[in-house]
Amino acid sequence: QLSTALQRGGYQAPTTVEEFLSELKIGSRDLPIRFVAVDGGADKTPGKSGAALLRDFRQDGLINKNLTIRPEDVFNMPAHVKWLVLVDDFIGTGKQAENFFKHYGVKKWTEKHKVILLSFMAHTIGVEKIAQDLPYVIFDCAEILSSAHGFFEAMPNSTIWARDKYNNVQDVRDFYYNDLLSSKGVSLRLHNYELDLTIAFNRTIPNNTLAAYWTSKGQWCPLINRG
Repeated sequence: QLSTALQRGGYQAPTTVEEFLSELKIGSRDLPIRFVAVDGGADKTPGKSGAALLRDFRQDGLINKNLTIRPEDVFNMPAHVKWLVLVDDFIGTGKQAENFFKHYGVKKWTEKHKVILLSFMAHTIGVEKIAQDLPYVIFDCAEILSSAHGFFEAMPNSTIWARDKYNNVQDVRDFYYNDLLSSKGVSLRLHNYELDLTIAFNRTIPNNTLAAYWTSKGQWCPLINRG
């Protein structure tokens, strides 16, 4: 995925993927590429796991630490570094990515570097937002989700939420927010990042996933700690 995105943008990668991965593992500082984690510092969001994902890459020996930098250090990089790869685990609505870009002035980075935003997964809403509002970056991801992946989403003519011939999708949604969670002292409102997803990663969980998975408000016990 990464080598393909780089080549599409003009990066002179080695002939084979194996050679390319070997270069990243050895991590010579002479390479014209650096990796930057999309963290939650821009909007003080807990559980932002772009940094955890990049840390996993380092610990697994896939990317040498020499090739990773913090976003605030980009303007101090050597002149021969021409490529920046922003690593994120999930692009949901695209609003947190946009906050990160504005906070660190990523558009300014593109004056001297080619910038790739590489995400493990993304939602179509975020993909469209990035294409429209952040056209100066090269975006790629391994898997794209859509509204059909939402927990409350029902296929046309499906009776998944209406087997009793009475309830509908909105009834189930209302029960989740107004009855199930509130009975445990959890008061939540639908917010800008909610996509009703049910995905999680090995260390963290996107806030686009249903809060029942990760909230610790009231008497609710989270299934996964978001950090």
